[in-house]
Amino acid sequence: SLPLLPLEGLGLEEELGPKRKKRKRDLSGGVAGPSPRVKELNSTCGGLLKKLIKKDEDHVFHFPVTPSEAPGYTDIIKRPICFSEIQEKCRVHGYGTLQEFAEDVSLVFSNCMTYNQPDTPLWKLAHDMFRTAYISLYRCARRYSYAL
Repeated sequence: SLPLLPLEGLGLEEELGPKRKKRKRDLSGGVAGPSPRVKELNSTCGGLLKKLIKKDEDHVFHFPVTPSEAPGYTDIIKRPICFSEIQEKCRVHGYGTLQEFAEDVSLVFSNCMTYNQPDTPLWKLAHDMFRTAYISLYRCARRYSYAL
């Protein structure tokens, strides 16, 4: 599994409140198709993603990065991902856990922050959106008792 970006220094402790004990749930769909819980999870993830897409007014993270936009991107970024790919995975009930979804969302911003320098507008946008995403994911995990 891919690590999430480090959270130290984001000041989220006060905003999010104390941690609750995590409960893991089996959300696997089996051969008969996705279970109702997996469908619910992917619907919830899709809703969270829609909020992020709305915040991404310039559609910076919605489509795959092209070589003309970012020369050498694929030399630096080994697992490119964008919101449209995550959106499709939600549509087909491809996430079995909130952690899988969180890792993909985190990777979108981590990739941007890896490729761009910290003093650039794109790096700052990725950092701010990651913070927003993390707060939303944390609240979702608490509300629905999903493990993160």
